[in-house]
Amino acid sequence: MADISTTETEAQQTEVQRRFLLGSLIFGHTVIHWYQQLFPVILPSIKETLGINDVEVGTLSAVREGAGGILIMPSGYLADSFAKYRPLILAFA
Repeated sequence: MADISTTETEAQQTEVQRRFLLGSLIFGHTVIHWYQQLFPVILPSIKETLGINDVEVGTLSAVREGAGGILIMPSGYLADSFAKYRPLILAFA
């Protein structure tokens, strides 16, 4: 009888961990895309505040996208290297 209740408790803990991981992934994914979609909206304000021209605004966007592209590879490598910390890394990604 003790084995059954222990198994049920472990199953419940696993379910809680899965739900936490799923919630963390959804939240992180939402924040990332929200930021990515917000940037083009604030570009006109940045242009006006800094007094820069269209080429400089394009350069600013290109540098931002390029830096993101360059950092994706090391981030993926680190995530694979620290597999036991994967939920934590994904939560803060």
